[in-house]
Amino acid sequence: VERLDECRVMVVDANRKRECLICKPFAQPETTIYVQYNVTGHNENFNSTIYSIHQNFNNQVTLNLIDVVVNKEGVYIPHAFVIEPDYMVDVSSISECFQNFGAAADLYLLKKFLPFSYSVPLMLGNVANFFLDELMTDADVNFVETFPKAFALNPLAFATFTDSEILQIYRRSQKHFTNLKSIVKVKLKENNITPEDCYLEPSFYSEKYGIQGRLDIWYQNPESEQNSAIVELKSGKPFMANQYGISDSHYVQALLYDLMVKSVYQQKDPRNYILYSRNAIDNLRFAPVLKTKQNEALSIRNQIITLEQMLVDLHQQKDKDFTILDKITPERYPKMKGFNSRDIQFFSKILNSISPLERSYFLSFCSFNARE
Repeated sequence: VERLDECRVMVVDANRKRECLICKPFAQPETTIYVQYNVTGHNENFNSTIYSIHQNFNNQVTLNLIDVVVNKEGVYIPHAFVIEPDYMVDVSSISECFQNFGAAADLYLLKKFLPFSYSVPLMLGNVANFFLDELMTDADVNFVETFPKAFALNPLAFATFTDSEILQIYRRSQKHFTNLKSIVKVKLKENNITPEDCYLEPSFYSEKYGIQGRLDIWYQNPESEQNSAIVELKSGKPFMANQYGISDSHYVQALLYDLMVKSVYQQKDPRNYILYSRNAIDNLRFAPVLKTKQNEALSIRNQIITLEQMLVDLHQQKDKDFTILDKITPERYPKMKGFNSRDIQFFSKILNSISPLERSYFLSFCSFNARE
């Protein structure tokens, strides 16, 4: 039995009776290999990915096989599949699909069509991120001098708020500033993270997993390759937190960052934290790695790629009365709450109220954009 960390292949066909994909490895395109799917304890949680390969990609797609066991018969049994790994999906786009009721890739699709507007919580998040950058550079800066700099970064966005909202942002951000100052001066060092050895907002790309993202803080001890950490800042409070005291979407984001960094630095095994700047105590929360959760996130990433492919194919779809966009309805997600529930109702209502001509134009335009 042989083990491979990663293997890139081109799917050329499938044998559904034997539950295997027929592939050509990029390293040896003249050879043919068989990749087994729906193997209990290995990759059965990627059955939705396999369905997509059959239905949406016509068994012709580039795949990364992850953590592969090659058995005595030479059959490849991967623990994870990554569809079209050169298509980089944002880590935040994947993590936002994880909500209190479970995971739904449709939320990625929904966000494509929602109008963007600034809100008090969103602006607070931007201000908190700015405070963290400033305090990591100089922990002795004060709030009165620092807040006007946050305003100067985006004065047009601030101009859209009422005076009372500006006052609300000012007062609430003061609490974030106080908490972040304490975290930078005390809490990080308690967790063996020295601010002077941290990189702020570094970008990472992973061709192995087909993901990209920008960390808030990347810590690397200059004297020890093994001593590293990821810190992701969140200005809101945890919503329906898991056993680690972290929102599910925030937890998935940390786990995907972990995968991304490890694929770039093979020797590193970072500690992962979510920093809740709204909390005065218990604000730096450890996010332990859970392989099954990481694989679930990769499966959602594959579903996002499938949605993109389905948008591309919209112009060829014969029945345009019921498309992928018509599946985004409140009835499909009865357990969804809050902003997402409101947004789905809004989108579904608009889509169902347009004329046949408007609908035809809209679908053609969506498909054109996706193909571009």
